Amino acid sequence: MVVGIGIYLATTAVIVVVVVVAILGTVSPEQIESGEIPALPSGVTVAASLLSQALSLILVLVFTRKGGARWIDRLHLQSYLPSTSHLIAFAGTAAAVIAMSFLWSNLFPEADAVDSAWAKDILADSHVRPAALALILLAAPLSEELLFRGFMLPPLTRTRLGFSGAAIVTSLIWSAVHFYSLPGSAVIFLL
Repeated sequence: MVVGIGIYLATTAVIVVVVVVAILGTVSPEQIESGEIPALPSGVTVAASLLSQALSLILVLVFTRKGGARWIDRLHLQSYLPSTSHLIAFAGTAAAVIAMSFLWSNLFPEADAVDSAWAKDILADSHVRPAALALILLAAPLSEELLFRGFMLPPLTRTRLGFSGAAIVTSLIWSAVHFYSLPGSAVIFLL
């Protein structure tokens, strides 16, 4: 788990460095002193995030190779044929997520607007929209699932926490790293 948190912190540092370099390259010292820093171009945000997600994937794959096991086995990526009960559970979970998201958006519209503003901003720029979609639909979910569910969850399940405790701990960490509002973090935790 410590390595998993380290991977997350290292990849977050990449974003911070890219953002700081971008800010320093586009603002004057007077703007920095006065606090009048303009918004970053969405391309910088998307590029930093994609770089961070790629680094996360690479680090997860490197650290899963430690100990000699194949990364497919260590990340529990073996294929299987889902049973009818698994398909029903998946459909029920998908319906619950949709219902929860709908309720969240209607019960906490201010939080929803704040939590989703970053995605709306980067998707509004047609120049970076394909990369932003790749980030939102592919890179972030893939790297987060491999890091939190594939890399961190299995070792924690072998501790006194068991599966339920490990799922709660990794879900808490996962929701905390999204920096959403309290209602948004609750939805992310439950997902």
